[in-house]
Amino acid sequence: EWRVKPRVVDLLTNFARDNAARLVAVDNPHLKNLAATFYANGIGVDEDEDEALRIFRELANANYVPAKANIVSYVLGKPSTFDLATVGYNAEELNQYAIDAHIAGYPQGHYLCGVLKEEGLFSQQPDLNQAITFFYKPAAEKGVLSAQVKYAKFLKSINNNIIINLVA
Repeated sequence: EWRVKPRVVDLLTNFARDNAARLVAVDNPHLKNLAATFYANGIGVDEDEDEALRIFRELANANYVPAKANIVSYVLGKPSTFDLATVGYNAEELNQYAIDAHIAGYPQGHYLCGVLKEEGLFSQQPDLNQAITFFYKPAAEKGVLSAQVKYAKFLKSINNNIIINLVA
């Protein structure tokens, strides 16, 4: 099981508390994205969905690919009853953000497109085989843990089917 040492969590929390507002003001998309992540998750600052999404949207509008992926990840983490309009997004826009991240070769973009394809979300038709082949596999190969788990389960199911067919 993967765990973060408490000292690392304390350091990150203190850094976020002391620097989140300054990071937003810096002309650096990586640092702004980090600040938005702090606000989205309440790390070192009060959780502030509006501020997080404002920053992510600003970065996405500037074509900063990690922010596009973060917006999609954030919305996917919401309950299924979540209304996209409440945060100013629509399904087509979120689908395009995931595709943009995938096309740019961003590992999380591959994974997010896989989730959308597998579940049939945001205007996608559900298709597990396409999700595995075109999205989860490349994400797994680039080190995305969630994709590695999905891909491993898929390979295991294929192996189990082969063994069952050989025995039968």
